Amino acid sequence: MNELSSRYVDTIAINRIIDTKLSKVSHNPNQSLFKFIEGNAFEDIDNINSENLEVKYFRDDNFEKLIFKSPICTAYSENDYVSVIVYDTTDAIGNVVFVHGLYEDNLSIYQFLITMLNKMGLNVYVMMLPYHYDRLPEQSAFSGEYFWSADVARSQWAIKQAVYDLYATYNIVKDKSSLPICITGFSMGGCISLLLASVRKDIDNLFVINSVSILSKLTWESKLLVNIKNELCNYGYCLEDIQRAMVDFEPLSRQNNYLFEKSIALGYGLYDQIILQEDYQYLISNMKFNQVYEYSAGHLNILRVPKLANDILKTFSHIEK
Repeated sequence: MNELSSRYVDTIAINRIIDTKLSKVSHNPNQSLFKFIEGNAFEDIDNINSENLEVKYFRDDNFEKLIFKSPICTAYSENDYVSVIVYDTTDAIGNVVFVHGLYEDNLSIYQFLITMLNKMGLNVYVMMLPYHYDRLPEQSAFSGEYFWSADVARSQWAIKQAVYDLYATYNIVKDKSSLPICITGFSMGGCISLLLASVRKDIDNLFVINSVSILSKLTWESKLLVNIKNELCNYGYCLEDIQRAMVDFEPLSRQNNYLFEKSIALGYGLYDQIILQEDYQYLISNMKFNQVYEYSAGHLNILRVPKLANDILKTFSHIEK
């Protein structure tokens, strides 16, 4: 991909999200409906059992959808059910459980990648993050607004819920099919994937794309989240406050971390305008990735790099093709 066009696409996307979404809303961290999570946020993740999730299946001409009740209940009923869209293929050799990015409202940005993965014999299960798409609360202005905002306590719970939902989805797919699974996360979805792998020993095979690595740093330094930073500052919050609140939600900051025992690959865009290159280098220098792939792409158009699907396929290298 061309560097100039990659940077341009990211800049346009950042400005659009700020101008049409983030600048139109405000959240008071001191009036949250949620209590701050302190200590081990994921101590009861072992209680998740796919047999108790009451999974319902729906099918139309294009794809299958499965819906189940989230292991985490919130103050918003629309958000308490997880939807997963299934793009299956014939003669599949593996399953990809995919987690999308923050503030998204258009799954078509993944169509090229999903089509390529299907052609390579991989079923794709796209899990909706809390407060996104059909999990959008009635009073919320846009997809993902309540997932990440100046309401720090709610953001904690959104991260926790996303991790639990992903683990539940993984177990549903595992029970449904004996094929090997690769959890693949894009941007915020990459962070959620890494976080799950850090708390669960049985999650092994991951591919993260343009992954968020440090939530507190992203909030304080990303061009995209400048409105949220300013709002937090107006309520007296500083970076250290966010770091303390997110310490148990940063994939590399957790104690008893299983990340360093896993088969994990990283793919990232050299021209990314949303996540800093220094944050990718932080990930690379602090983790033992099986493979690191650099792409001449930005944050968004990396999804149209033809080589990306093939690199994801390589995580199933033990399968005879």
